[in-house]
Amino acid sequence: MEEAQQKNEFWTLYTTLRRLSGKTKPISDNIRKTDGSFVRSDTERLQRWQEFFQQLLNHQK
Repeated sequence: MEEAQQKNEFWTLYTTLRRLSGKTKPISDNIRKTDGSFVRSDTERLQRWQEFFQQLLNHQK
């Protein structure tokens, strides 16, 4: 932590401090498919994001 502070690496300092204090927040990345079920694998997660942005950005005028 001292080394990170001396190098002005505040993100490293902050994350190390949070990890050592035990006050970390779990990351919630519950992504739902169009049918309402949850995505399980990384491949499905990427595919779902692709579907989402295609629907969002490629709409008919």
